[in-house]
Amino acid sequence: MDFLSFLVWEWMFIWMGWLVIWLVVSVVIGVLASKRGRNGFGWFLLAFVISPLLAGIILALIENLAPQQSQPETRFLSPVSADTKACPRCAEAIKKAATICRFCGYVFPEPSGSITPTPSALPATSTESREAHPNQGIGSEALSLPRCEDCGATLSPLRKTCPN
Repeated sequence: MDFLSFLVWEWMFIWMGWLVIWLVVSVVIGVLASKRGRNGFGWFLLAFVISPLLAGIILALIENLAPQQSQPETRFLSPVSADTKACPRCAEAIKKAATICRFCGYVFPEPSGSITPTPSALPATSTESREAHPNQGIGSEALSLPRCEDCGATLSPLRKTCPN
């Protein structure tokens, strides 16, 4: 192989590399044009014939014809209406009067002016609690339920009135 044929082959490989790059960038311009609501194949041909760089600049300057997709709204899983409220833990809609979420068990704080716990229902030290309430199990210190002011019965978080 002489030096002249070597230069021809070298020149051919260089131009083939540039042709592949030109073709790939032209395909990218065609894909971008189709995402902007234009004819992708037409823009591919235009980019291949004139220049991918020039076609890309023109494509960036012209109007986007693709319909704009609105952002998805963040909604609660259940619709919230005037007589419901949203649970802060699971975002489900529950009745405004509910004190516990029926989906996740979240206990809503009591509004002011409602039943207040009596001193006997307040948590005491572990030994005082077991001595004062021997029928309650271990761990009852963490759960302080309100008591009825008249008879001392423990009130359920679901009920605001005394069962007796």
